[in-house]
Amino acid sequence: MWVDEANYSAAKVLLLNKNVEEARKFFELALRKDPTNIQAWCNKGLFHSIKLEQAKAEEAREEMEKLMGQKKPMQDAAIQYAYWLFEYNRTPECQEEGLQVFEETLANEIGNPNTDHHHLYLKVLSRKAKHSQRFEYLRSILQKFVGELIILFNSPSQHEKLTVWLFLADIQRNYCCVEILRANELAGSSEFLDLANLDSWPDMKLCIQKLPEKERWSLLEKAKEQFKRGEQEDAGKLYERTQQLLGERGGL
Repeated sequence: MWVDEANYSAAKVLLLNKNVEEARKFFELALRKDPTNIQAWCNKGLFHSIKLEQAKAEEAREEMEKLMGQKKPMQDAAIQYAYWLFEYNRTPECQEEGLQVFEETLANEIGNPNTDHHHLYLKVLSRKAKHSQRFEYLRSILQKFVGELIILFNSPSQHEKLTVWLFLADIQRNYCCVEILRANELAGSSEFLDLANLDSWPDMKLCIQKLPEKERWSLLEKAKEQFKRGEQEDAGKLYERTQQLLGERGGL
């Protein structure tokens, strides 16, 4: 489980004020993974405060304040806040604020990018691109998307390189994205294609071929979930292209 997911789960339990003891496993997991995580210390302090364990709550507050004077924990906290705004509030206003916080925070990482931060940013850009129908706005989102593809493809992490293909496959469910990318007018398009050793932007089938089989099955399950939600057209396209590569048989 990602540290941010553990934090969100803990915060949700604490804010709903139901079985607060359930929150303990989440913030403890987050702190085991990252002892400098400000949000996890905040959740721990809130947990002990609710349980009237004031001495432990004060210890958590002091640890959190100590970390707030350090650059990396503050950068991590800002990115997680941006992701929370976009992913969990989901109002247009909060999503736009989340994108702004991402951009302001990542601007401070130029020259020394944190790939975990850029991974989350690419994830929210992908989500935005899939559902946008306003051509000029979509073009501005894809311009940022291409920049993030380049950053992750330059990463030494093989996992992040595979992430590039996953997000590229994902956005192609919106055909407007395909048209804009194939026009090759976005800054950075040629640079990415050179890095990926491609002559032109890949279609969904080629992107899926770049993925390990486990990730392909993940896309197949996503297609089935879309179908259940009534998104038949998108589900059909993704399912058809994925099952060709897996040799899957049978309908949705």
